[in-house]
Amino acid sequence: MRRDKTHKSYAGRKTGLKIHSVNGTGQDGVSSDNKGFTIGGLFRFWDAGNKINNPFLKNMQKAAEENRLEEYFQHTKRNFEESYKSYKAGSLYAVFYEMFIRDIEEAYRIIKNGGEERELKMLQEHDRMIMKIIDERMKAGSIIKFGRYPFGEDGTEKPVKWIILENFGDGTALLLSRYCLDAAEFSPNTNNWENSRIRLWLNKDFYNKAFNGKERISIIESRIECVKKGFLWDSNYTVNDNVFLLSKEEAEKYFCSNEERRCRPAPYVKSVKKIRDMYTTGYVHEDENGMCSYWLRSPVRYWDYSSYVVPVLKLLFLSENSIFSHVNRAAYVSSRGFISGFYTHYRGFGVRAALRINLKKYIAFLLYMPEK
Repeated sequence: MRRDKTHKSYAGRKTGLKIHSVNGTGQDGVSSDNKGFTIGGLFRFWDAGNKINNPFLKNMQKAAEENRLEEYFQHTKRNFEESYKSYKAGSLYAVFYEMFIRDIEEAYRIIKNGGEERELKMLQEHDRMIMKIIDERMKAGSIIKFGRYPFGEDGTEKPVKWIILENFGDGTALLLSRYCLDAAEFSPNTNNWENSRIRLWLNKDFYNKAFNGKERISIIESRIECVKKGFLWDSNYTVNDNVFLLSKEEAEKYFCSNEERRCRPAPYVKSVKKIRDMYTTGYVHEDENGMCSYWLRSPVRYWDYSSYVVPVLKLLFLSENSIFSHVNRAAYVSSRGFISGFYTHYRGFGVRAALRINLKKYIAFLLYMPEK
């Protein structure tokens, strides 16, 4: 994944990683819960081309045709005002509800006056405001909540916390789970990401369990750059994934020190000490500080981190299918934050998922409450 220097990311930071909430309430992350918002359809704000379709105007037009424009306007505005008052001033939700109050008033005036030019102007201004909020409040280091996965020791599902690694400035962002969400082997007999078992698990089992249909709309299928390690040379290839692991290069780019790369497992991961299925173990090994190791998607050769191996022994590791295939290794981040390589069939490392999302659609999901 290439990164432009103007993008907002962890790369190049001289100070330690600072993680902060985007909602300004002091809580760790943005909840997908919503108070008082009863109008469905906010996903229609953005179509595939990221162009705004304002549901207020459509609903008001329909209300006007049914001779209940005033009733609809007053009821909707009152709901927004009540929701706005329920959040701390300056928080992400408060900012959006304040914006929606202005939008509903403007939409009301447009329907009353029938001005198409003013409608277009309002939609363009709305889009600029959304992008400004994303740019200012969803910076690298922010924590957001997205999806649900077992977290508590008893397997209770909770919203997954994600760190924004990079805000690309185009309404999309790269996320990394704050905790190791599960434990798994990389793969029993290969260190190539394309054919790995952990890739299959992330894009099938985890993807379907952690995100519902509406949340998946926000997830962008990413083109992932990968490397295949040969005996004497490497080859590059790309795959398309919804969920993936960071590469060795990305782990070095987005975290400026070993301390920043360290990660804790979710309580659920360290409490279930048995194999739940053919992909995951449900248990990781912690160090004395409660940190664990986690996989990266990059393959490594046996001697990449073993300077003591004499060159002649390299001939023993000609291919993945040799009698020494058990030495297949993939990169991982240790509990102390350094990057190394280990056997791909090892089941004691955590899974720290990464994905890319459309922030506009994510915000629409936050503010969307389906009808009960």
